[in-house]
Amino acid sequence: MLKPSAPARAEFGPPRLALCVLLLGAAATARAADSLLVYELAGTVQCSDQPGHSPAAAAEALRALGLPVLSAERRRLPRPMPERCNAPTGDVNVFRVPAADWRRFVASGLATEEYLPWTFGDDRIEVYRHDGSRQCEPGSGTAPADMAEALRSAGVEVHGSRSGHDGLNRAAVCGAPTGNIDIFSIDASDLEAARELGFRPRP
Repeated sequence: MLKPSAPARAEFGPPRLALCVLLLGAAATARAADSLLVYELAGTVQCSDQPGHSPAAAAEALRALGLPVLSAERRRLPRPMPERCNAPTGDVNVFRVPAADWRRFVASGLATEEYLPWTFGDDRIEVYRHDGSRQCEPGSGTAPADMAEALRSAGVEVHGSRSGHDGLNRAAVCGAPTGNIDIFSIDASDLEAARELGFRPRP
């Protein structure tokens, strides 16, 4: 009499593992395609140390209006801002939201002009370094072009640059640091190389 054979045990070998990895990757891609990034100014202004509204608080405000927020973070707007006291710093809160919900949000009229699609990409960041300039010493400090050249010599591609200030109040004393900084837009993958040269990411 033939005995029924034991059920075959599923093997989780390389082929099946590879298939799972592919499926997970496809699912992640689908989720990314089904969502988009939008942003708002964070409420920080130049010549002030006020932190503005946090990404978490801003996300809760959107959820209260009926828009699901998948993630929220603070970023820097990758374009020059006018340098004057009380002007926006360029700090923004960036939200990832479901694309379908965003379309409904816009159609409902709740999406005011303060919320805009983030169209700048995700692969660039801003880094800065103090230029070493001193009060009462015109021409002191490192020129932005020299800093940019130092970055390039280390293999870091510079996409843009601008001058700025660290926003800290200082006593007006000859010989004291000015607080002036030079800011550069680079690829996020080059951050560690920039750190080794003394650059810091913009908060």
